[in-house]
Amino acid sequence: MPKEELLHVRFEHKEALQSKRDFLTSQMYLLKMAGIMENYNILRDEEFKTKLRVCRRLKELKTAITKLQKTLPNPEIPDNLKKEKEKEEKIEYKSKKGSNYIPDVEEQLREIEKRLNRLQR
Repeated sequence: MPKEELLHVRFEHKEALQSKRDFLTSQMYLLKMAGIMENYNILRDEEFKTKLRVCRRLKELKTAITKLQKTLPNPEIPDNLKKEKEKEEKIEYKSKKGSNYIPDVEEQLREIEKRLNRLQR
């Protein structure tokens, strides 16, 4: 067996202290990063669970709405009112179609009020 040659490196006292400080700060940062990663994983799990709960509740809501729609009677609208409604919708669609139109909240509220008034007739 060949004899191993040993290599010695000599550090000054200041250099040794600085390298120990560097090593300890590196360990400290690694521990902080590990804590941050653990916290991140915990938050991701909570987010996933929350999304699952929301998804389930939305499905329950959807089934409840479909059941409600099945139980409520469908109103019969006379043909002449259907034609007028289609004309109004076509006119509104044509006027909004030409430009990059994004209705503001007030306009959307007015439109919803119009629809409610039509349904109440």
